[in-house]
Formats: sequence, C-alpha cells, structure tokens
Amino acid sequence: MTAKRFSRILSLILVTALVLTFLPTVCVCGAEEQEQSDDTGHVIYFNAKVSGWANYSRIMVYCYCYEDADVLIEWGANRKGGMTDIGNGIWSYDFDAKGVTLEDGKQYGLIFLTDVGQQTQELLFDTTCFGDTVIPDEAIDAEIPYECDKRAIFAYWQSGKLGPTLCITELGHVIGDICPAHTTPSSLFVGFLIKSYPSGLEFALRYGDGKSEQELIDEISRGLYLTRTDVEKVIEAAKVLGPDWPYQWNARRSTAFQRGDYDDDHDVTIMDATRVQNLIAENYPKPFAKILIAIDADGDGELTIMDATRIQNVVAYLTDMDGNSLLGYFVDGDHCGKYNTYPDKAL
Repeated sequence: MTAKRFSRILSLILVTALVLTFLPTVCVCGAEEQEQSDDTGHVIYFNAKVSGWANYSRIMVYCYCYEDADVLIEWGANRKGGMTDIGNGIWSYDFDAKGVTLEDGKQYGLIFLTDVGQQTQELLFDTTCFGDTVIPDEAIDAEIPYECDKRAIFAYWQSGKLGPTLCITELGHVIGDICPAHTTPSSLFVGFLIKSYPSGLEFALRYGDGKSEQELIDEISRGLYLTRTDVEKVIEAAKVLGPDWPYQWNARRSTAFQRGDYDDDHDVTIMDATRVQNLIAENYPKPFAKILIAIDADGDGELTIMDATRIQNVVAYLTDMDGNSLLGYFVDGDHCGKYNTYPDKAL
C-alpha cells in the first residue's frame, strides 16, 4: 500500500508541474465550537465516540507531506503513530511529544486507522488545524482510491477548515472535497487519464460501473466541477503527456457543466438568464458551488449582470459563450449557442 501511495503522490507532483490549467479550489465551509483545544501545543484530537470506533483498543495515524511525499508517520502499528486515549471517546496526538515537526505553509495527508484494519479516507491537514478535532462519519464511505476492493469512512475537521482530499479512485469515482494546494481539479484529471493499465481510464472502463468512455469522462468532470471547455483542455494535455489513447469523448454530446446553464439541464435558455438576474437581485435561492461555476458565463470569477447578458446573447445567437460575435454566420442549433462553438458556414 505504501508503494502505491508513493506512486500516486509523485505522479501528482509531476502532472501538476506540467499542466497549466487551473480552476478554483472547492471548499467546505462551516465551523462549530471545538470540544478540545490546545493553544500552545501541536495537538489534534479524534472523536471516536460518535462512531463505532469507540470500541477499538488502538487508534493510529499515518501522515505524509503532500508537497514532497515525505512520510512523517509510518503506516501501521508503531509507537510513533499511536494516539492517546484521553477518555470519553476522545483520542489525542501530540506531534511535539512524538518528535514530528510540521512546517507552516505545507499541507499533509492524514489517515486514521485501527489495530484491526479499519481506516478513514485521507484527510487534508496543515498547521492551522492544531487544536482541532477530527469527526469520523460511519454513514459515509467509499472505496479506497488505490485499493478498490476495500472501503473506508470519511472524516472531517470539526472547524471545517479543511476536509477529505479530493481524488479520483481506480474505478473512476470522484471522492473527497478539498483540492490540495499546488494541485487543481484539472491536473488531477490529467493524472488519471495518463496512467497506464492496470490503472487510470482503461482500468476504470474495464472494472468500473459499465459506463462508456464518454459517460465516464463526463461523470468524472462533473465530480470535479469541470466544464466542457475544461475537459477539452484536460484531454489535450493528456494527449501530450500520456500514452497514445483515442479518448472517445465528444464535447457536443457531453453532460459536463456548461457555462450559463444555471438549471443544469444541459442547455442554455432564457430561463437561465432570468434566474441569474434574480440571483443577482437576491430574489432566488443561492445555488450549490458547482452551479455557481456554471453561471459565471463570462468566466471572470464574479457573478454580475454581464453574465445574464452573455447568456441572453448566446440564446439569441448573437455571440458564443466566449463573447465572440456570431453575426454574419449561418445559425444552426447544432453549431452555435449551446455548444459554445462557431458555426460551420458563413452567409
């Protein structure tokens, strides 16, 4: 397992250095009062009483640096990784007492495990999390990213500062919430596509959910909140960096997110423009983060009346979604507007 983890981390570092497509990090928000706090020590806590983990005699932690893959706490039963039962179902880990030094500004991956093989999914961690409490949730689990025959529960920081690491599993499922620093959803996707069998896209197509290549790529892109334009860039990067693969994916048939599609019905209509206007006027419920990405029609990172205007222009075939004029071109529903491309013929 450690070898697989090293392979994953190193490949992510390489891909991130080469891919120049960047998207905003998806964040988990919300905070609650801490059960435990330690303003002076470098301590974290694990609340086992809210899950079935309260009955285990040992809880351990594995830790590595996400940036350089340096393992700080080895996997498995060892003194350095052992947490301390401080009573009432709460366990603690004192990094200073264990001789583990963490650096400000770096991010780390944590996995909690028991002496009988139970484990959590990877949880992103940095020095701002000292004093925070980890809350495991047995109601939510998924396959382990690089061991698809095993499953693990998710764990969350009580403060909501960070969360489970965003990743793509061997079967092509997107799990986790937080994209690590120096990594983007696009670079994660490129890293997945360029892996050779027995891993990556070919493995997921053979042993996954029976989806076609088009369906699988679309499903992953939606899990990563990527638009059709983003996916086109990802595939182009994968063709340059990875093995020779045909990538049977058609943008015009894609169900990936489309800029301007507020209601996520895979089409851009006047209703999308109206809802964006209402949202700006605060007369409409705030949508989920993934829809906010879609309705930033002009791609400037802000939601303004210009986004509603851009959508209206697309619906009227005046411009494409990038703002390029369509005047003087043959208007065909298969070629402009909702597919964000130029028509094939000019008048």
